[in-house]
Amino acid sequence: MRDHDEVFRRVMQAKEQYEQQKKEKSMFRITKSSSRRGKAAKNEGRNKSSKALVWAMRVVAALVCIAMIGGIVAAVHFGSKNQSGKGKGGSTPASEGVTPEPTATVTGLAALPSGTVFTMWTSVNENHENYAAFQQAIAQMQSRYPNITLQVVYDPEDNLAYRDKIASAMSSGETPDIIDSWGYDFLRGFIDDGKVYCLDGAYQPYEGLISNAVIESVSKNGRKYGVPVSTTAIVMYVNMDALRSAGYNEVPTTYADLVACCDALLAQGITPFGCTADMGASWCVEEYLRTFLVKAGGLAAAADAYPGGTAVWSNNKIAGAVDLFEEFIGRGYFSMNSVNLPYDNLTVKNGLKNGEYAFFVSGDWDCIELQNSNADIRVYEFPVLDSENAGAGQFVGGTVDALFVPNASSKKDTAALYAVELGQLLSEYGYLAGVSLPAWEIDYNDNEVGSLFRSVAALTQQANAFSPYCLGVSDFSCPYDMEQVVTYTRLVQDAYRRAIDGATFVGTMAAFHEE
Repeated sequence: MRDHDEVFRRVMQAKEQYEQQKKEKSMFRITKSSSRRGKAAKNEGRNKSSKALVWAMRVVAALVCIAMIGGIVAAVHFGSKNQSGKGKGGSTPASEGVTPEPTATVTGLAALPSGTVFTMWTSVNENHENYAAFQQAIAQMQSRYPNITLQVVYDPEDNLAYRDKIASAMSSGETPDIIDSWGYDFLRGFIDDGKVYCLDGAYQPYEGLISNAVIESVSKNGRKYGVPVSTTAIVMYVNMDALRSAGYNEVPTTYADLVACCDALLAQGITPFGCTADMGASWCVEEYLRTFLVKAGGLAAAADAYPGGTAVWSNNKIAGAVDLFEEFIGRGYFSMNSVNLPYDNLTVKNGLKNGEYAFFVSGDWDCIELQNSNADIRVYEFPVLDSENAGAGQFVGGTVDALFVPNASSKKDTAALYAVELGQLLSEYGYLAGVSLPAWEIDYNDNEVGSLFRSVAALTQQANAFSPYCLGVSDFSCPYDMEQVVTYTRLVQDAYRRAIDGATFVGTMAAFHEE
């Protein structure tokens, strides 16, 4: 959730609770929010003024709200586990944590009796940018299967309330047949508890229509438990006019070429990379830092390198990637080298359009804004910085939204068939509307989609692996611990200022796992 106005509205109410949690040294886990607020909300949150007073207050607000969100989310999620006997000091029943095998043979949807009803929850209500795409997909399913009615509850609440509702239902067993939620760790928590139906059988007719890189985020031990609906990706936007002015007609693809190109850009008075120096927008810096982790340290090193993850933070590849990031900053390749001014993200994007910067690393949500420019702006994969650890086709991003079928559903075998087919349609219509990157193969005409957005989709269609984007102010795809995420956010800021080295960065995070 990048709607920081909503976060700020909660600050004063959360402050008292945060102070109490701080005194008690409570440790909670929170997860990364999906892009459900949509690209408009993301841009709104990023385009705020960055005067000194504003960015100072945003830092305070982010830390306060991390505590509030952590408490809310963990109370429900851990409460769910404790109720089932899996909390601290509890025992795990022999049957728990084991997901039943999918039904060997399932009846086709067309053969179901007339009047069959499936129920589904989603937070894509009428105010959501993806609502129209949802209606299109559901209408097409109704046309295909007039014998089936899908009863949808469009939840009017925000992401946190919706998340809590799902956790409570999964704990009590009073669930709908299909739930529209998030991938990665949010879903995996329920998979670990044995509460999600395996969809392997339902996927059989769709072999080859969704990549392993995408499906991995909703899988465990090679088995599929969710239906990816949309994806996201951190990519490199390039002002080709600026690049050509430095004598380059092609975008660098290796470390050596990138360094040579950056030096040539500097010689022309062009700063290679634009990035906000607003410390209230640490996610912008983390998009760069995580890209360096993947493209220099490699996916294996970055796999669990999150604030609340289980990675061995002392991994030299992680430390080396942080050092390389700082080396680029020290060379003057970034918009904030020695000037400690709070450039906001909108200013940086305008700088890219104007040719002040040649490169800008950000997500697919910036496509529409950057496409509306007189400059020749294109999108590329970030270069491989260390070919021994990393490779092409590896991106920060992956599944955002996903459908799953609870084991508590009495119709789980046929609901699984419906969910997979519906998920493919949701992927298609969301993409054609320019709202979300497709999770499934594009086997239809997408010429009406904006060219820049279509280019990002083409890159992700060819991706062979994803590493979740993960700062932890408010996103739901990765696990977080309150104290660790505050520390991690500070370390990201310190790395951008070159106030610490890679060894200090990873050593500080590793200390959490040594306690």
